[in-house]
Amino acid sequence: FWSRVGRGDLSYLGNKEYKGKIMRIGERLIEKGIEKGIKQVAYNMLASNISVDVISKATNLSLQEIKKLQRKVH
Repeated sequence: FWSRVGRGDLSYLGNKEYKGKIMRIGERLIEKGIEKGIKQVAYNMLASNISVDVISKATNLSLQEIKKLQRKVH
């Protein structure tokens, strides 16, 4: 699959199996981007001295996840 993509061969796009794989890859990338953005917001909130409880409510991150980020801030 990837060797065909690297060669610019797009004939696989008509194949439902490949379309499904591409969609799943795209969905995972979007999810990871959203997670990264939420963590960046939490990090910025920590840097602004906003309480961990407020950050948890605003981002839906666990207190444990926020405390990991907190160690990076300080």
